Amino acid sequence: MAYSELACQISPQAVKAQIKQMLVDFFGNDQLLSLLREVFSAEEAAAYLQPAMQSAFFTMIDSLQLSGNVEIIRRVDTTGKTLLDSITLPFGGQQRISGLTITSAAQDTATRWTATAQLSDGSQIALSCIQGEGLHFTGNISILAAGADGAAESYDYALSVDPGQENYTLATDVTEQRFTASLTLTPQGDAANQPPAQSLTLEAVLSSGSSQRSATNLNATLTWTDLDNNASITARLNGKTASPWAVDSLDQVQGMRLDQLESDGRAALLSSWQTHLHDWFVALIAQQTDVAPATVEPGS
Repeated sequence: MAYSELACQISPQAVKAQIKQMLVDFFGNDQLLSLLREVFSAEEAAAYLQPAMQSAFFTMIDSLQLSGNVEIIRRVDTTGKTLLDSITLPFGGQQRISGLTITSAAQDTATRWTATAQLSDGSQIALSCIQGEGLHFTGNISILAAGADGAAESYDYALSVDPGQENYTLATDVTEQRFTASLTLTPQGDAANQPPAQSLTLEAVLSSGSSQRSATNLNATLTWTDLDNNASITARLNGKTASPWAVDSLDQVQGMRLDQLESDGRAALLSSWQTHLHDWFVALIAQQTDVAPATVEPGS
């Protein structure tokens, strides 16, 4: 098949320069920063949305280790249809990864995605995936050890996910969603030296009230099956998220504002706190020991 190929390489210096320019544009966009401050927490805004942090980010970018160039390849046929997209990212040994290549290749009826990680010890892990109808995925996982005589492992997999439909019950004000997922792993190679195929099946039900403050309940069953002899292990999972903490409303009438107290009022309040703290500490000691603690006046 005739095709044309376009390939380009981007040096680590050019990659860092582009990242720095993106940061300059980001911190220079006051409207964007204002919108982000509305959704970020105070801690997140202080860490990521302060223009004064730009120089610190630049220093981090300069110290980033990149082991080579970014490589991008696109292949098209004579009709202009894309046959292949590939990008290779250098990681410089971060998380034991020296490089990562992601490829999208067109096939007759689907697109095959492949991610190949080159590890710093010379070994390689590759994951391929083809999405079928709906949320059905098939592919292969292969692991190649370092060295010319490195051992290789290969597993075909099939993953199916059914997210189900949400069902709302007005009488109980509860929304429920049932979903299932199944994963099958089949070793490749000499059958005599390979473990049998395995499967994992998850059946779960999520339920929650309509209020955003309602907890979400999970009831699930996870089954691991050895497909050679149909032996299985089943685990049942039950739990729920914690409901948000509801802070009691403050008494605006009887409340006391510390910033509006005179010096005498603050001194009296501090003395009261010291007395309560002293009484609590004395009671705690009395509960833990049989010796009555000596009485000590606050401030003495």
